[in-house]
Amino acid sequence: MGKIVLARIDDRLIHGQVMTAWIQFTNANEVIVMDEKVAQDPFLADIITSAVPENLKAMVLSPVATAAYLKQQADQPVNHLLLAKGPQAYLDLLDQGIALNSIDLGGMGQTGQRTQLYRNIALDETERAAFRELIQRQVNVYIQVAPANKKINLAKI
Repeated sequence: MGKIVLARIDDRLIHGQVMTAWIQFTNANEVIVMDEKVAQDPFLADIITSAVPENLKAMVLSPVATAAYLKQQADQPVNHLLLAKGPQAYLDLLDQGIALNSIDLGGMGQTGQRTQLYRNIALDETERAAFRELIQRQVNVYIQVAPANKKINLAKI
């Protein structure tokens, strides 16, 4: 049965920590990067997926296409690791009928209108509202940079 083993927000998307610690910890065998812009840029999508080890399936899809794919794969023995740059992608998944129990907020750097929330987490007002909505919709959002770190419940910050 297809299973989301980790839904993670990290504005760096695929990098060493994701590819070593999280893949091993979750036993994921498929990585899906959810990003509207990257999904429309084959060159950038290819660069991102080339960072994934060859023994894992990797793809870049829009959130809507991700939802369709997950529904299609529901009966397959796949462990999906989902990555997105921000919370809106996960709201889009919920709107498409994909159930999410939890989201790991791994990193959102300080840029533009973002202000620091916690260590390596900075959010703008739109992102803060999106996280409030995720929490309101019963999604457990927590901060955990690496598997060895303790989970910090975002709702309590």
